[in-house]
Amino acid sequence: MIDWRMALVALGIAWVLQGLCGWLHLRRCRAVLGELAASRPDGWLATGSARGRLGRRAVAVLVAAPDGTVDRAMAMTGWSSTAAFQPIPDLAGRGLTGLAAESAAGLVQRAVVDAARRACRLREENKTAGRGASAPSEASSWTSSAPGGRPPQDR
Repeated sequence: MIDWRMALVALGIAWVLQGLCGWLHLRRCRAVLGELAASRPDGWLATGSARGRLGRRAVAVLVAAPDGTVDRAMAMTGWSSTAAFQPIPDLAGRGLTGLAAESAAGLVQRAVVDAARRACRLREENKTAGRGASAPSEASSWTSSAPGGRPPQDR
């Protein structure tokens, strides 16, 4: 018969492993986002997310040129810390406005549309503030404006 102390130790080990996996996943995600942001310093980086059934989620990252065309796109889907970003080469060269206007059926598509809408909203905010839509400002860059380096929560 398993002693309750052994069960408690096993639970503690599982908890530590879960924390370690989460930390490694966060490091991988931050590395990918840093690489994407550095790849186009004069453009736009926008993230979008979508939630599916049973807690499944998708996160999309779009890197756009100053003219509003998608330069690179990546998406991550899954339930756990084993999920990784995968490139979406089909989106290269497409306009943000066209992507934002699409209706999406799948999980990744909904995340891409959400990211495109956020990027369009940032561009419009910069236009109305008189900064122009071609160059992101310090105020629209989530890496510099949000406390703790986190993206702003607008939902």
